[in-house]
Amino acid sequence: MSEMHPCSCGAEPVEEHALPVDQMSQLKGTLVRSVFRIPGMDCPSEEQMIRMRLAEAPVAAMVFDLPARSLVVDHTGDPAALVALLEPLGYGAALQESSALSVEQTPLTAPDSDAETKVLWILLAINAAMSVIEMFAGWWANSAGLLSDAADMFADAGVYGVALYAVGRTAVHKRTAAHLSGLLQLTLALGVL
Repeated sequence: MSEMHPCSCGAEPVEEHALPVDQMSQLKGTLVRSVFRIPGMDCPSEEQMIRMRLAEAPVAAMVFDLPARSLVVDHTGDPAALVALLEPLGYGAALQESSALSVEQTPLTAPDSDAETKVLWILLAINAAMSVIEMFAGWWANSAGLLSDAADMFADAGVYGVALYAVGRTAVHKRTAAHLSGLLQLTLALGVL
């Protein structure tokens, strides 16, 4: 997996996504580590689609390597079930290898929720501040462009606020947050009309 492939999105090579420790204990059975080759996965949007598709599967953790177009999954159950879930996405998912985790192997770990929360708070603060600054500048300069960009920044701040709700929570909460973000954006768009 050390071979690097160009990524049209400029994504980082490896990103970890795992269940929090309290949710990992809910999984029964022996953990299996499976490696998938997914030729059609080269952007974070495809990664998100895969994560949503596997949200209901007995997955303990996932590591995405977008440039290499591979996915490592720690899970319970049959890897063929994961392939069956991934195939309808049309990214060409294929199982490369699969084996039970031995005692020496360390299960994948969850990302630091505190770090994610800190980044989201920073992004929220930047977008909220820029929204207010651009709104006043647009009003003072009588600029529709600045006012519309202020509305866009406000929408982004709202999305980051909703994302803060989802950090460290289950896939169901994350899906709810995604729907709420979409409704917020739609409401703001209709409000502009």
